[in-house]
Amino acid sequence: MERREENQHIIDQYLLGQLSREDIADFLDRCSQDEELAQQLADTKQAMQAIEVAGDQQLLDRLQQLERSLASEETASMTMTAPAPVTEVAVPQTEAKVVEMRPMRRWLSIAATVLLVIAAGYFLLRPTSFSNQDLFAEAFAPYPNTELLDRGSADERQAAYFAYQSGDYEQAYNLLAALPADPGNSFFAAQAALESGQIEAAIERLAPLAADRSFVLREEAEWSLALAYLQLDRLDEARPLLMAISRERGHEHQGDATTLLTRIR
Repeated sequence: MERREENQHIIDQYLLGQLSREDIADFLDRCSQDEELAQQLADTKQAMQAIEVAGDQQLLDRLQQLERSLASEETASMTMTAPAPVTEVAVPQTEAKVVEMRPMRRWLSIAATVLLVIAAGYFLLRPTSFSNQDLFAEAFAPYPNTELLDRGSADERQAAYFAYQSGDYEQAYNLLAALPADPGNSFFAAQAALESGQIEAAIERLAPLAADRSFVLREEAEWSLALAYLQLDRLDEARPLLMAISRERGHEHQGDATTLLTRIR
């Protein structure tokens, strides 16, 4: 029982965003090796989602109730403070009733304002469910190639990279795939393949590049490979790769990988 409570404490910290990047990486590593912890995390997420669904209506009901209360108090105040016949008795009675009503209206107004702020934060910041394909589309962008090219060149390499720079990724992939298979050509062919939906072809080219420590764009290849696995729902391959990136100090996508690990399904 004590172990389960300890697990729940770390799960709560993780879901509330209270862990450091290093702690998140350690926690996710534990989840990958501890089925009980992973299941407890999944159960907690489901419970939170159920609370959110119920809470939506409750929050709206409460806001409407406060709005009605404020409207009633406004009407009552206007009635109570309506001009009275000018007599020596009427003025002090009116002032006394206004003084009595103002604190209640002020506190209701403050309560409504606070609740509106909470509601705005709740609806804007609450977690949203995304598919792995949505996460891929959000995280992936073709790596830019900025070399100067001759638009009308008959050179095959020039034509391939011009198509890439122009955003014609399907044509770029076909042309780049026909070039000599050096690491640079393979990398950009993989980028074009990812952008044009040819995920398996991209993985085939990215896997050796991501493992090649001498390749200048290895980190980009590694990140792209993890996203390719994610797009295909191959989480058994995506998660370990993202965890490795999140632990590698100085990696170009260390922060991106850490964040993505908290969002994948």
